[in-house]
Amino acid sequence: MRPPRFELHRPTSLAQAIALKAEFGDAAAFHAGGTELLIALKARVLSYEHVIDIKRVDELRGIRLRSDGTLSIGALCTHHAIANDPLVRQLLPGYAHLSDHVANIRVRMAGTIGGVLCFGEPHADAPTMLCALDAWMVLAGPQGQREVPSREFHEGEFATARQDDEILVSIEIAPQ
Repeated sequence: MRPPRFELHRPTSLAQAIALKAEFGDAAAFHAGGTELLIALKARVLSYEHVIDIKRVDELRGIRLRSDGTLSIGALCTHHAIANDPLVRQLLPGYAHLSDHVANIRVRMAGTIGGVLCFGEPHADAPTMLCALDAWMVLAGPQGQREVPSREFHEGEFATARQDDEILVSIEIAPQ
């Protein structure tokens, strides 16, 4: 089944994406990897007039080691990228292994860590691992940025602390 028609927007910056969501409100949703959102749209469980594709927002990409030793994983990183990143493999081999065994190769190549976290799927493995690592999430919205500990991010099945107008920017993990 095809999803209902929607207008696709492709911002190239975090500020543009947040402004689009502010403009269209509840009629819009953010889209990154799309593995969960597209299934829900096709099943007509969800319906939006506007989909804001954030895949071109560079601020959401990359894995880097901060000067204080914190590992920062951009929300647009795919499970495949996390599994094969030298920093993750060196500093968090268990997390690299987990990422290498998410679902199937199609999901690992397209699905993003930000997407799985924001969708709030109760059977996903990454949120549990991130809680064990005491990670925290950096969110950005019209009110600026805020941090949420991973243990407080998931509030229930398909429910997170992310406000509808916020974008998950990165997952931060302190030195272990």
